[in-house]
Amino acid sequence: MESTRTDIFSPLKTSSSKIRDQSSHSRSCRNSKPSITSVEGNPYSVPKKQNIRIMTVNCRSIKDKSQELTLAIDYLKPDVICGTESWLKGIKPGKNPSHDAIKSSEVFPPNFNVYRNDRGTLGGGVFILVEKSIVSEERTDLITNCEIEWVKMKTDKNKDMLISSFYMPQRNKKDLDELSISLEKASVSTSKKNIILAGDFNCPDIERNNMSIKNGNDRDIQQQLIIDIANSSGLSQIHDQPTRGDNLLDLVFTANPSFIKSSVSVPGISDHAIVITDLETKPHYQKNSKQKNIYLLKSKLGKLESVIKKSGK
Repeated sequence: MESTRTDIFSPLKTSSSKIRDQSSHSRSCRNSKPSITSVEGNPYSVPKKQNIRIMTVNCRSIKDKSQELTLAIDYLKPDVICGTESWLKGIKPGKNPSHDAIKSSEVFPPNFNVYRNDRGTLGGGVFILVEKSIVSEERTDLITNCEIEWVKMKTDKNKDMLISSFYMPQRNKKDLDELSISLEKASVSTSKKNIILAGDFNCPDIERNNMSIKNGNDRDIQQQLIIDIANSSGLSQIHDQPTRGDNLLDLVFTANPSFIKSSVSVPGISDHAIVITDLETKPHYQKNSKQKNIYLLKSKLGKLESVIKKSGK
């Protein structure tokens, strides 16, 4: 990648020089324990985009960073964005916006469908953006009483995939109980293999390779509860590079690791790195209105031709 573009998210606000200076890493997930491939040099290096790309981003007030987000999107080219700490207000899933709601058009690029679950008070909030050409819809029936958002999108061969953005501001059992209920609903709704859960879990002591607590640390039962929920839901955590300082806070779960092609960290728009996760499957695109009109016109002409032939007999 061109060196002149390495400051595209400027000003970078990563809290650790290790994040600013580290090379991006990707994990090839073609088997249950794939090897790590290091991409030396440019910390913004990402694999060539081929299929569905999901960007997991901690914002710490997206209203103040809409330009940085747009630059990151233009550079990284995600199809789906799972955002945490939006710090927006006024929009809740399945409800009308409040009178003082911050409009999505004021913050997000116009070529994405926006699905939000704002906290309504200071901080927090999650969202999912899906590129408008991809068939998607919000799944309000899966949302429980925690900071979570769910979207169903279509993949190739018209299969459904559920994507969730989750934020846990403080480690507490209530949020995790609600997450567990939400995942149970999602598992009933679709195949477990087609579920992606991404977000900021604020649990730095979880070891990626064996899903255990670092150094046998038992001071925080909530971190163990996340592991238990993942195991009971059949989910594996596939991202293994630090996302804030030396800590891995932003996680990506799936029930089908072979579904994941790679997962890469790049410097972000807050004090967290951005996580770029590429899937092995392609999205199902909507037919644009021009294509639909051509199809309808051809259909009508075909019917008219058939009527003329019959009347001429």
